[in-house]
Amino acid sequence: MGLLAAAIYALTATGFMNTWFSFHTQVSTQFFTALLMLVLVVSWPRYDTPRIWWPIVFLLGQQFLGHIGTFINAGLLGALAIMALWVRATNQQERRATLALLTAGMAAGIFVLLFYYSAFAGLIIEQVSGVANRGLLDVSGKKPVPAATYLQVLWQGGLITHYGFFPVLLAIPGALAITRRLRHSALPVLLWGTCVVSLGQALLPFITQSAITTRWLTFAAWAVAVAGAAGLLLWWRRGRAARIAALAMAGYVCWITAIIIIEAMTQRLPPIEPF
Repeated sequence: MGLLAAAIYALTATGFMNTWFSFHTQVSTQFFTALLMLVLVVSWPRYDTPRIWWPIVFLLGQQFLGHIGTFINAGLLGALAIMALWVRATNQQERRATLALLTAGMAAGIFVLLFYYSAFAGLIIEQVSGVANRGLLDVSGKKPVPAATYLQVLWQGGLITHYGFFPVLLAIPGALAITRRLRHSALPVLLWGTCVVSLGQALLPFITQSAITTRWLTFAAWAVAVAGAAGLLLWWRRGRAARIAALAMAGYVCWITAIIIIEAMTQRLPPIEPF
């Protein structure tokens, strides 16, 4: 499953798209996000141990510093995960681990707010007050995006171009299987929390009519890879016909990525900007 998750993460187009646009901070943020999720899953429920707590703080700090959109998404995910882990806790060790995750998030958040985002405090306050008073479209100065146009971009530029569609489709039964088999792990909480945050950000443009997003689809890359790998394993075990179909799915994903790379490198045709 780990090998399949790594293959999905590497062979889908979203990573190359970030590289093409030289989103170096986004590339590093993707790395630290995946590494943070690994640490959180493997070390649960030992977050209160100093040798675990400090690396979590460090990784959260790197994630928060990489991209303001990831800071927002990670903050929302953290709030959801902490509430879910606290409600699900069955013993004192799990409750201590949940509180340790809360303090780690607060420590990393306060650090980056004081030593980095404070430099942009005036701009942030101006933007937030402008959005509250005049709306996001007025502040951004961009035309409203029709719902039909956004849906088309979401389908073609998002699900197909970013991930080749099938990993996202397979991620649904994969996430359900992970939830059923790993009831006491932190992985289901982080998976579903990421899905909720990403889905919420995906629906937001229907309300704001603005194309400005938090790069929610790339934020979900780790979840698509892990849950998609679990779903692919389930599909693979359904028999020879299912395996042939699985190979066809993988070929389609690789073909989408190859076309994007070939067009970019030979014709200088940029892919859609990742979101």
